[in-house]
Amino acid sequence: MAGSRLSQHWRNAGETDNLAELSKLDEDIILEELKARYKKNHIYTYVGDILISINPFKELPIYRKQISHRYRSGKDLKDSPHIYAIAGHVYRCMLGEGDISSQTDQCIVISGESGAGKTESTKLVVKQIIELCNGNTQLEQQILQVNPLLEAFGNAKTVINFNSSRFGKYIQILFNNGKVIGAKISEYLLEKSRVVHQNGGDANFHIFSYMLNGCTPEQKKLYELKKQKDYRYTKGGKSTEQNLSGKFEELQNSMDLVGFSEQEQEDLLFILSGVLAIGNINFAARVDSDGVGVTYPDDLELAAQLFGIQDEELEGCLTHVTNSARGERIQRNFNKHQAEDARDAVAKVIYGRLFSWIVNKINQRLSPPQRSAQQKEIGILDIFGFENFALNSFEQACINLANEHLQFFFNEHIFCLEQEEYKSEGIKWAHISYCDNQPLLDLYLKRPIGILALLDEESHFPQATDSTLVHKLNSNLKGYSCYKSHKSVGMPCFTIKHYAGEVTYNVTSWLEKNRDTVPPTLISILKHSSNSLLRTIFQGTITRTGTLALQNRTRKSIHSPDIVRQELTKKPAIPTNTKKFTVGTQFKNSLQELIKHMSQAEPHFVRCLKPNNSQEADKFDDNYVLSQLSYTGMLQTVQIRRDGYAFRPLISDFVGTYKMLLFNGDVPIDGETCKQILRRAELTDWHIGQTKVFLKYEHGERLADQLLAMSKAVTVLQAVARGFLARCYVRKRKKVSQQQKQYVEAFIQSISSHCEKFLGEQRELKQQEEEQRAEASRREKREQARRSAIEASERAAAEKAAAERAAAERAAAERAAAERAAAERAAERSAAEKQATSDRLTTTKVAEENEANIALRPTPARRPNRPPKPSRLSAHADASSGLTANQEKRVSKPSEFPAPLIPELPPQLPEPPTSPTSPTRYPPARTASISRKIYSESRKKSFAAKFSKFGEGLTDEDEVLEDDFSAARQVDGQTNSYGPAGSKQASIEWFRASQLAKVWDSGNRAPYEWFHGTIPRGKAEKILSIKDIGAFMIRLSERRLGYVLSFRAENRCRNYMVELTPSNKYVVVGESKAHKTLLDLVTYYQKNALSNWNGLLTVACGQADPSQPDYLELLPTPNIDSAHYLKQPQASNGQPSAPPPLPRKLNPKVKEPTRYINYKE
Repeated sequence: MAGSRLSQHWRNAGETDNLAELSKLDEDIILEELKARYKKNHIYTYVGDILISINPFKELPIYRKQISHRYRSGKDLKDSPHIYAIAGHVYRCMLGEGDISSQTDQCIVISGESGAGKTESTKLVVKQIIELCNGNTQLEQQILQVNPLLEAFGNAKTVINFNSSRFGKYIQILFNNGKVIGAKISEYLLEKSRVVHQNGGDANFHIFSYMLNGCTPEQKKLYELKKQKDYRYTKGGKSTEQNLSGKFEELQNSMDLVGFSEQEQEDLLFILSGVLAIGNINFAARVDSDGVGVTYPDDLELAAQLFGIQDEELEGCLTHVTNSARGERIQRNFNKHQAEDARDAVAKVIYGRLFSWIVNKINQRLSPPQRSAQQKEIGILDIFGFENFALNSFEQACINLANEHLQFFFNEHIFCLEQEEYKSEGIKWAHISYCDNQPLLDLYLKRPIGILALLDEESHFPQATDSTLVHKLNSNLKGYSCYKSHKSVGMPCFTIKHYAGEVTYNVTSWLEKNRDTVPPTLISILKHSSNSLLRTIFQGTITRTGTLALQNRTRKSIHSPDIVRQELTKKPAIPTNTKKFTVGTQFKNSLQELIKHMSQAEPHFVRCLKPNNSQEADKFDDNYVLSQLSYTGMLQTVQIRRDGYAFRPLISDFVGTYKMLLFNGDVPIDGETCKQILRRAELTDWHIGQTKVFLKYEHGERLADQLLAMSKAVTVLQAVARGFLARCYVRKRKKVSQQQKQYVEAFIQSISSHCEKFLGEQRELKQQEEEQRAEASRREKREQARRSAIEASERAAAEKAAAERAAAERAAAERAAAERAAAERAAERSAAEKQATSDRLTTTKVAEENEANIALRPTPARRPNRPPKPSRLSAHADASSGLTANQEKRVSKPSEFPAPLIPELPPQLPEPPTSPTSPTRYPPARTASISRKIYSESRKKSFAAKFSKFGEGLTDEDEVLEDDFSAARQVDGQTNSYGPAGSKQASIEWFRASQLAKVWDSGNRAPYEWFHGTIPRGKAEKILSIKDIGAFMIRLSERRLGYVLSFRAENRCRNYMVELTPSNKYVVVGESKAHKTLLDLVTYYQKNALSNWNGLLTVACGQADPSQPDYLELLPTPNIDSAHYLKQPQASNGQPSAPPPLPRKLNPKVKEPTRYINYKE
């Protein structure tokens, strides 16, 4: 079959999906096929298992969701060529599907010139891999947002590419059982010099254009932003983007989704504004002394203010350097050129470290909880393409070195290793020659005589210049055929013959760029900046590969406040190795690590080509495309993929996987068995080596198809056999069931007859017993009536006798009482007369004696009158109480106090304490009233303060910065700051503490109509089932700190989780848009469809019973009537009042203290 496919040379040009199927092979035929396909908008073509992609420079309808689904279950490389097919093939190889090898790490190398479409291809690969995972967490969406985020800070416009990557990145997506569990980004050689200088036609990094054109007027005022033309660093280039404000919003959305907090985003914009501001600082020579000073102090103050440092410190590190020698401090002033270099160095080092921090933050947010051997990864390399400008500098030399490394990696896997394996396995093979670029790598990397080694050596000499560097290169590298020196005196340069062509490099400023020196005092100054992000990025150290290592990451809004404070106050670790690597050495080390990492995975290659150099659509430049095919070795690649054996499994693995094609599970593991399997599969053009089987790339697919067909046949046979056995079993069970039925029926009939007989006897006995009981009852009634008549007559006689005796006794008592009363009255009269007579006599006698004594004695001195001395008992009573009897009675009965005015006040007050030494200031009744008034006023103030939190003008500035409003950190795995983790209590407390105001509709003085409480999913779907399609609600999640969006779709109800990002934005899990409020989220999806549903949200689903809303338990005092919430009274200013106040958090394990009135007030 392969031969018939290869013989189809008669078909029209452009119909060949795979160039390895061509029977005749030369440059003209390959070019003709690619050109014909390009004109048909078929931009993808296979070369065996290698994909060629030609940039169309226009939008094509080949990336829609329907196309993505088509390649999700496709037959890998048998489908039409597409980047999605490569992504699916790599994903299945990682899982070990369709191949006899076990699960292995994979990597995709996307290479090509600048502007060939590498970045877009990377985004499409990542997107398709995420689709294949069928993940439903926010992690997948975070990974998708990484590329646009890094593009904003690391891409820029050049003369040959509107969106050129000015750094390299290697994306590692981590999997466990086919599901994404994390990701990691590695960065390579950010072109920091672009921050301060751009060549003609180039622009600065995209982020500056996005920020200057996308910030709101309030933000521009906050960050002191001007127009783009007013900054030295941005006025030279102009971005080609049309919707810059929209791009800035997309960038902020990406940062929200990835996990950047609001404070981090604000600090980041301050730093970027400071980078722009420091570029406007100008210098002039001082008149009174040597050195230079700042021309306009306002520019210096603005830059220092944005960086959060003192302007004197910034000016000092820009205008002079201080050295210590023999205990003396010597200040060396800069000239104007040196000051400008120092200024630019500050901007570059700050931006470079900021970019590294962004990558570090992304890795921190996307890293899996832990790594294990079972986890696999897919790596995608998107690195800068080969560049050849009119003026090529140090950055182009490093970029082209990286491309030489990738070309060497490609040659090793496609040509060198494959042909060596043919030779070692004894396979007859005609050697295919290819362009080996090992000598050029030696030119760059060999020590001690190599371009980078000589550059480092010259960088250590303070007096070295560009001319001395060129002289050293020319004298040491003249023996290399790929190196060419220039004898021109005006410009220090040299030429290198790369695999993609000759490039002339200008070595001006190479020494400064390689040293990458910064003012000595700058690091220490920025470590004490008031900007927390700036402090963080300068507390880290630069690794040997040029990345930023942060010993003390500031993880705001993630941990508890104690953890954050501990990390902030922790002293930065001092690196043991203080050696400073040059930029060239760092880049060399990073490339070595990259190649080492990719060599441990199974590589797949995507070659991106440019149809023309003018970036025009529908234009195919034959010579330009042919040059790319030539220097990338694609012609040789087509030949080795057509004639070679890309599928090379071990004999043991091959037999173990495909022995079922022989219908014999017990076969020897040797080459003869492999031949039998291949003949049974009707395959040709294969070889059996010493340890491996050598097959064409399409042989693996044909074997997999036969295994699939056999598997389907086995499935059919199993179904038939199982059906037959099941029917036999059913017949047997039916027979047994019939027998059991007959036995049961007979048994039941026998039981029934015995029961009827027994019941008849029981009925007769019962009837006899009832008759006997009736007769006994009648006799008992007659006897009882007789006894009652006798007892009645006896009672009547006794009552009559008792009445007669009582009457006689009353009469006798009355007579005796009358006699006693008469005798007493007579005795009283007689005693009164005797007493009156005695009193008269005594009075008369005393008066006579007094008169006689007065006449005989002299008159004494007069003494003052004394009040009568009170008794000790009465004095003690007055001192201890001081209360009237009525007052004491009121105090002794506290229940008589009026009812309290506050719900929290106890309904019954305790008795007031009394003191024997100090009387109370007020009577008890007034004391209680005053204390209650004071208590009530304080509670009213507290209520007013809490009410104001939900009223007009509410902001989020009062919320704790260290809390990200996601799942709170657990303590001992059981509780969080709101209660037990995953409990309804935690959700309610979280809602009351931070979310109540977010769902409160101040106009209606109630929660929004679409808001519901912690109702279960079944109840929500029941409410929505009777609504129209698109009806929706947002309900509080019961098991997690978040919400659930539930809505009615065409055939069922759907439920999507809603989470909060660390920046306090709301996002539907799996969606790519973050929203400031829940109301914004609802409004957005009423106008825009969700990613996996074509409809829109329409009508808010209200309460099933408006009189008893399901959110009552979420409100602070649920015992109050629901009308209290649904119909709030108007405030004094006419505005709707706020929702009820929040209560203090209660610990269920701590008993509430009893409240008492303070009687001492």
